[in-house]
Formats: sequence, C-alpha cells, structure tokens
Amino acid sequence: MAQIQNLKTENKFKKTEIGDIPVDWEIAELGKITQIVMGQSPPSSTYFDYENGIPFFQGKAEFGVKYPKITKWCNEPRKLAEKDDTLISVRAPVGDVNIAPEKCCIGRGLAAIRGVSAYNNFIYFVMFSARDILAKIGQGSTFEAINKDVLFKLKVTVPPIREQQKIAKILSTVDDAIDKSGKVTEKTKQLKRGLMQELLSHGIGHKKFKKTKIGEIPSHWKVAKIENCCDILDSQRIPLNDVTRRDMKGPFPYYGANGLLDSVNKYIFDDDLILMAEDGGYFDEYKTRPIAYLVNGKCWVNNHAHVLRAKKEYCREWIYYSIVHKNILQYIGGGTRAKLNQKELRAIPILAPPLFEQKQIAEILSSVDDRIEKENVNKEWLEKLKKGLMQVLLTGKVRVKI
Repeated sequence: MAQIQNLKTENKFKKTEIGDIPVDWEIAELGKITQIVMGQSPPSSTYFDYENGIPFFQGKAEFGVKYPKITKWCNEPRKLAEKDDTLISVRAPVGDVNIAPEKCCIGRGLAAIRGVSAYNNFIYFVMFSARDILAKIGQGSTFEAINKDVLFKLKVTVPPIREQQKIAKILSTVDDAIDKSGKVTEKTKQLKRGLMQELLSHGIGHKKFKKTKIGEIPSHWKVAKIENCCDILDSQRIPLNDVTRRDMKGPFPYYGANGLLDSVNKYIFDDDLILMAEDGGYFDEYKTRPIAYLVNGKCWVNNHAHVLRAKKEYCREWIYYSIVHKNILQYIGGGTRAKLNQKELRAIPILAPPLFEQKQIAEILSSVDDRIEKENVNKEWLEKLKKGLMQVLLTGKVRVKI
C-alpha cells in the first residue's frame, strides 16, 4: 500500500458534461478509446463441462470476482476476448465486470472491452465504477439489457496514459489484497468444515469407540435428543408485522428464521440462546448455509425460529455447532414451505460428550470462527478503501505523481 502515499490533491479543474475533471484530462466516448466485442453464443453441441477447446464464458460476469472461474470450454468459438480484456454483462444483471484470465469465447450475455488508446486495466476500473449507470440504462429496456451502441457512447474520463497505468496499479494492489483475504477466509472455512466433521463425531484423542444408529462415536459419549439438551422456549415468541415494527423502532434485535430482520424498542428474551429455523430455513443447503445461529442478551424472536436454551449440563456452543450444518431433512415436513415442527425438533439426535469435552471442542471451533470473522472485517475494510480510492482517483480529485 506504499503507493497510496505517493498521491496529491488536485485543485485545477474544468467543467465537462460528466462533471469537473483535471484540466489536463479529457472526456471520450468509450468506443473511441477501446475496441468493443459483443458476445455471440456458439452451438450448444460445441461447448463442454470439461476441457475441450478454449474457456467459454456465457450469460453474465461473475460478480465480485476479478478473474472468473473457468467451468466451460468451447471448441468452435464465435466471438473471442483476449487476455486482460474487460468482460461486462450486457444482459441482466447488467454492468457486472470481470477480467478475461486468458483468450476465451464469450456468449451473447457478455461483451469484451479492449483498450486501444487506453490502458486495459484502467478500463476495467472505469467499467467497474460505471456499473450503476449501465444497470439503470438496462432497466429502462423491455428486456433488461444494453447494446453495443450504449457501450460505445458511454462517456468516460481519460487521464494521460502513464497516469492511467499508475491508477490501475494502485487499485490492482488493493484488489490483490482483497483476493488474498478472500482466499484466507475460504481456506479457514475448509479447515473448519474438516474440524467439525472430525471433532463433533470423534472428539479429541479417543481410541475406544462404539457403534450407534447415527455412527461410530467415542465409547463414553451418549446419544441424546434436542429435548434432552435444551429448554424449548417457543411459547414465548411473539410475531410482529411490518406495520407494528415501524412503530416500535428501537435498539433491540428482532430475529426470524435466518437471522436479524429488524430492531425494536422492547424485548421478550434476555438470555444466551440458539435460534433454529422452523420454516423458511436453508434446510436443503445445510452444508453451506446455517440452519441455526447464536444470539445473546435482550432480543425479540418471531414465530419462524425455534428458541433453544442449553440445559446446565450442556454447552450452548456445542449444541450450536452440532446442529448448524446438520442434515435434518428427514425431520422436515413437506408442503409449499418446508417446516420443522416442534415434535420433530425435539427428536433430532445430538451427541452428548461430558461437559468438559463439549466446552473444549466448542472453544476450538469458536477460535476458528473468530479468525474467519477477523478476516471478513479486514476484507470489508479493503473493499471500502477500494471504493473510496476509485471515487477520488477516477475523477482526478486526487492525482498520482508521475
């Protein structure tokens, strides 16, 4: 980030149709400083889910990712993007951008933008900053989309080429830090998944095991049910509709099936609890999305989440980690909205090690969660930094020293 220190505030501007810019900058139509290639999808018989030909990107850009993951290949491409071209979605959702990781085929939902008298990576950040403008244009059409003419006529700022390169280098440095943070988070999540699979079923250092109907577990552990481990406080829940909540704005969190929904000026619980979705939960996606979460202190809970309080011989965090990604599909009722009724909730099995082991394992998993949260905070800060830098660097309010 040392490059950020090599900046200066600009004080000489001229007025243009898209706002004030430095006196030595220009305004140009995108099509006059770049080459724009609109995608065209090849026949479906010529693209594959395995490597056969060149990478093929179809439909839309992969939001929030600088270099999209390659999942399809094509051996008869119609339209090509070159390495480092900016890829932009021209059909819903309009305006999402990536960079082509290598020469690739692009389908009709994408366009490739290649710098001619502009620096390629600078164009990527210009298009990233123009996403909202293009999205609004796209929403004005019958089918949410933009055409080549819209891209060609888009007015953009054009600093001197060396300044474009330096701006792109600074923003790319922040992007690299964001990418690194995301990779650290993903690796930590993988570690957590492995730890949960091992620790929640086999504990730490055990050598003697016994077979049970839910699998092999340490010989001194027991199999219990949620009703044995928790007090179920569902009878205390009170739902509030949107109108009522508008008149009750306050400091106390209001929770539903999958987390925080609002805040209100009263509370009905003041405890350390586990909330588990009753209906509307991510039951089918249990491997990657939580079906339970922890809450602390004063709060209000509606009738879409079961309210569980660990009994004194059980560790709340142990119960939480035991159910947060648990496959409970056999306990879910059918109908138009999948539901876990209280009778089925009570019967869900929970392994019951001695309390000291529950706490020990929960502490390990909590420390991994703390690491993930710390990295998420770091990534959020970097994303805010990038947004702030783009606002001043791409408008010339702050200049790089050449």
